[in-house]
Amino acid sequence: MSISTKEYTNKPAHFKSTNRSKKSFFYNWKNQALLISGLFLVSRIFFLFLGLRLTTNSSLANTPGSGWWEVVDLGLLRNHLLSTIWYLNGQPPLFNLFYGLLVHFSISRAITIATITYSILGWIMALSMFFILKELKVPIGLAFGITTLFVLSPANILYETWLFYTYPTAVFLTFGLLSLLKYLKEKSLLWGFGFFSSSVLVILLNSTFQLIWLLVIAIPVVFAFRTDKKKVLKVAALPLLIVVIWYGKNFVLFGTTATSSWLGMNLGRITLSQAPQGQIDSLVKDHKLSPLAKLGPFLPPSAYIPRFVKPHHYNIGVLNQLYKSDGEANYNNPLYITLSSKYLKIDLHYIEMKPLTYAKDIFNALKLFFVPPDQYRFFVGNYNRIVNYAHFYDKAILWQPHIHNPQIPIPLPRNQLSYKAILEFGLTLIGLPIVTWFRRKDIIWLSSAVFLWITMNYVMVVTSLLEIGENNRFRFDLGPLPLIAAVVTIIGAVQLLKESKVVTKI
Repeated sequence: MSISTKEYTNKPAHFKSTNRSKKSFFYNWKNQALLISGLFLVSRIFFLFLGLRLTTNSSLANTPGSGWWEVVDLGLLRNHLLSTIWYLNGQPPLFNLFYGLLVHFSISRAITIATITYSILGWIMALSMFFILKELKVPIGLAFGITTLFVLSPANILYETWLFYTYPTAVFLTFGLLSLLKYLKEKSLLWGFGFFSSSVLVILLNSTFQLIWLLVIAIPVVFAFRTDKKKVLKVAALPLLIVVIWYGKNFVLFGTTATSSWLGMNLGRITLSQAPQGQIDSLVKDHKLSPLAKLGPFLPPSAYIPRFVKPHHYNIGVLNQLYKSDGEANYNNPLYITLSSKYLKIDLHYIEMKPLTYAKDIFNALKLFFVPPDQYRFFVGNYNRIVNYAHFYDKAILWQPHIHNPQIPIPLPRNQLSYKAILEFGLTLIGLPIVTWFRRKDIIWLSSAVFLWITMNYVMVVTSLLEIGENNRFRFDLGPLPLIAAVVTIIGAVQLLKESKVVTKI
């Protein structure tokens, strides 16, 4: 049976229409959101089936020796929540505020609420990551694949099932970047408020991030709206007012100029605590360092009283307690502000005398920064449930030659580093500014590049200078940002090469 010319010519048109309808399905943002949501939901049900549950370190049960340094006494959070939060000085307020809400429920219900909250946060981060990639012109298929790679990563799964501020930090940073892109593109006040609010939430949640970080990443926004600064003021005023009030409160009440009063003690962990054996004793004996240097930071009050500090009586419980009801030290007691100030002077003097030793410690901290963040000692329970998958992922996807978990030795062998993580930061550090120079007139690209470059390097530098021991956890504060930065750098470079070839041909 022959086919007429009319029938034959109509056939391709039908196929073209079908292809167009399929393409439009995947290019519809609602369908894209549905696909990401489906992926997230199915994966979380699967890991729930494997036995992963929210890890609280028994802190909600107030078990002796199980509480976080960062969380104040649960009884005070339960009975004097507002005054306890207001008089915090060791940590920003939001994580303790969340804990304070949870302890008003039974333990089982509190864990359920926290589990649902962290799952919702994970879903928001997955959607935000995908739409960031889309806004930055990454092909849809590649954006979906990259998002899937992160959503299913062991680190993402483990931090999502761990009750700590690391995961919310990663979520708010990711959502903040999406809000920034949408704000510049659509000029929507709601998205602008989302950007500044997310950034302030990060500052009030995680002491690594201070106000100076927000002021720097907001420069391109102010530049973009330089002819109408009221648009920025409308969305930034309230969030900035809240964080400035918190800084002002800390300065007036405690004389501190940050959201945490632990700077000197934190720095002591990478200086005094890492010093070669006998070195501190020798320096103290020669009267080059205070005898306090022989005692490590973050010891119980009894280690310092009365020789180095004297406690005072306060009418506020969170300031008056020396020990919490679980037996742990109350690091929010003002005596630790005094100790931290003393440690800071000792730390700086030690660095001045032993700069090469400090440089070596920074190098060790940097190496630890590039260990896969799922290899973290608090994940032992959940980690063991997916250990084979984690080993496969870390070797095949993160390019880690050798796995030594969960206790990571210091100094760290090079074969324990994630070479993919090193590549991501290398591309961002060097490649992103180069690509951005050629696209500097594109305010959306410029703003996202500043956000990514500043935030990634800020976290890497600040944490490596001040701490050693948990640096791979600090890297997960960034969530998917390093992966996003590496992908958009490569895509941006490829697009520039294509454009240069077109210009050459013309």
